[in-house]
Amino acid sequence: EMIQGLPGETYETWKQSFNKLLGAGAHTSLFVYNCIVLDGTEMAEPAYRKRHGTQTLRLPTTLAHVVPTPGIVEEREEMVIATRTMPHEDWKRTYMFTWVTLAFHTFGLTQVPAIVLHIYERLAYADFYEELLEYGRRHPETLIGEEIEITWDAMEEGLAEKGFTQLVPEFSNITWVPEESTVLRVSRDFDRFFDEMRGFLAELRERRGWTIDEALLDDTVRYQRSVLVRWDRDASDDYELAHSLHGFVRGQLDGRQVSLRRGRYAMH
Repeated sequence: EMIQGLPGETYETWKQSFNKLLGAGAHTSLFVYNCIVLDGTEMAEPAYRKRHGTQTLRLPTTLAHVVPTPGIVEEREEMVIATRTMPHEDWKRTYMFTWVTLAFHTFGLTQVPAIVLHIYERLAYADFYEELLEYGRRHPETLIGEEIEITWDAMEEGLAEKGFTQLVPEFSNITWVPEESTVLRVSRDFDRFFDEMRGFLAELRERRGWTIDEALLDDTVRYQRSVLVRWDRDASDDYELAHSLHGFVRGQLDGRQVSLRRGRYAMH
């Protein structure tokens, strides 16, 4: 569990925390919370606020997985939105970086390519997700580009006291946190998403001058797509990989070093 916006934290140290946790194998168990100032604590004392340059807003409490009910008494909490070491614009960068990492890595949309590139091209996990953000900004017509715009606008609405949760009406009438909302929307068109992810990996390979086998990149996308739990089908189709990705990835998730081999691997 991590708290975003603690005094002393910077955008760079926040990214390094993600690198350490993902490098230690916490690929599916990251949870991030906003930094909240509670009455009667050291963080609430005027001297502490002044020393750390703490800026806060009293915002509606984030309530996920509930049905919005008009007219009820609204709870609020004092949330840190800037400190001396993390100015407000860096706080926004941190928010977007956290969202993209949780939505696409922790929920398993791009976890496999990120793991493979980390092992074979020494690409830090934080760098992978910064690259994904930049790709979406360069290509606003893609799903990731669309989700960046939606999430940025939702963040600004949250800061304007409208709440940070989102509704995805076609799935239910309950509220979702931003990363969950993204996964739900992306799930409506996995074909398009994974085609675009292959384009992202090809562009990344070319820009960085890597020699990693393109067939391996193809396999990472194909395997990632197949292992996602799908709400719209019972099981994945049969297919074949040119690399032993199943054992390799399972080993990484379990903290074991498993070699990646070439061959013909049937997946069911």
